[in-house]
Amino acid sequence: MRRSLNIILLLLLAALLVLPASAAAQVTPVPQLPACYYGSVQGYTRSDMSDITDAPVGTVVTVYVTDIDGVERTGSIEVTEAGKYGGPTASDAKLTLPRHSGALILEGALVEFYVNGEKANEVTYWQNDHPERCDLTAPIPEEVEGAPSPPSPLPTVPDVEAMTPADAVETAEAATVEKAVEYAEGVSLGRAVEIVEGVSLGRAVEIVEGVSLGRAVGIVEGVSLDRAAEILNLLTVDSAAEVMEGLTVAKLMAVVPLMRVSRKASRSLTISILIKMGQNVWYN
Repeated sequence: MRRSLNIILLLLLAALLVLPASAAAQVTPVPQLPACYYGSVQGYTRSDMSDITDAPVGTVVTVYVTDIDGVERTGSIEVTEAGKYGGPTASDAKLTLPRHSGALILEGALVEFYVNGEKANEVTYWQNDHPERCDLTAPIPEEVEGAPSPPSPLPTVPDVEAMTPADAVETAEAATVEKAVEYAEGVSLGRAVEIVEGVSLGRAVEIVEGVSLGRAVGIVEGVSLDRAAEILNLLTVDSAAEVMEGLTVAKLMAVVPLMRVSRKASRSLTISILIKMGQNVWYN
């Protein structure tokens, strides 16, 4: 009887010793807290790094590290201030890996960085839950010869005003109709006259048709007699009548003989001419 009791006690003691180990084996692993990184980031094209410069806003910095199962893990951050990724304070964003509950990353594992897909010169080694400053430098691929360049921004009105007359004419000729009209309307009257005098006749007519009436009258008044007659010949009858009504009598009387007979005979234009001439006779 006593021997049986001892056996029972031994079995109970063995069960108590085994249960904690079994329970521990069933506990779910705690997710590993990741390392995180921040610092400066710069790029260069020359091998001696003599042209190194801060990475611009929008640059993407990526971190790579391999876990104990051989799976490559990665995380990225975008540069929001030129030359910097992340920051040192608790509220600053940092370059890190997402929390991961699977295979662990061993302390001391190699950590590599890439800047816009180019491998950085610097590396570090993994430390769990450890913010670390890593200042990075990486090569910037040189532009491929023959690759299309990004389009240049269109000249503004002040740009056209500051150009030489020849460049202003060339710019207005090459621009869209809307842009050419914008230039002629926005620049000084003298520059607008230079543009209309120098561009092709078709573009000159488009400009005079597109600008305000006051600017159109000023332009036609300022250009040469031949150019004025050419423009008035090609404007719509109504537009030509409006412009001619605004011209000085001297300009009007000088330009009318150069116009086409059919255009001079147009009723609207004839009325405009007669009104202007009548005013001249009345005031004289």
